[in-house]
Amino acid sequence: MATVTDTSLMEGLRGKFGNNIVFRTMRGKTFASPLRKPVKNSNQSEAQRNTRITFRQAAAWARSILLDPEKKAYYNQRAKALKLPNAYTAAVTDFMRKPTVNKSVHRNTVTYMVEKKGFTIENVAVQSDASDQLLPSVKLQRHNRLWSVQCNHENHTRPLRFLLTDTTGRKVFWHSDH
Repeated sequence: MATVTDTSLMEGLRGKFGNNIVFRTMRGKTFASPLRKPVKNSNQSEAQRNTRITFRQAAAWARSILLDPEKKAYYNQRAKALKLPNAYTAAVTDFMRKPTVNKSVHRNTVTYMVEKKGFTIENVAVQSDASDQLLPSVKLQRHNRLWSVQCNHENHTRPLRFLLTDTTGRKVFWHSDH
């Protein structure tokens, strides 16, 4: 990709020029690059197709969520903290990043530490994987961005399902292995 410099004629130029060159403007600089050829679906693996679909969903979600000024301010703040270029990139990162859940067993207590690196999880609800009912015997504690979920080992005979709600109100399920 070539950078166009020192010419007022090309400044701010964007779009397709003929069938070979595309001009783009990013962060005040104009770039010229070859026109990308469309990717044939037949050459993609199933994992590639799934990743492209997920990224397309993330991009659409980010565009819609950033229409809300409060949420845009949150993602601008996250972008600065994570050293990302803008709120859009932070929103896409949030959508794509999966929460991490680490399990530890100490005596008669099973503890799960739930977090989403760089982003806030506002609420955690725990359900038995066998039903949609919330488990009352679970102790939830929040430490900044990290959640601690504790339950008795006797009550923990089936896998659990965590319902995580982020700052924007989006809900994500995570299943324990047991």
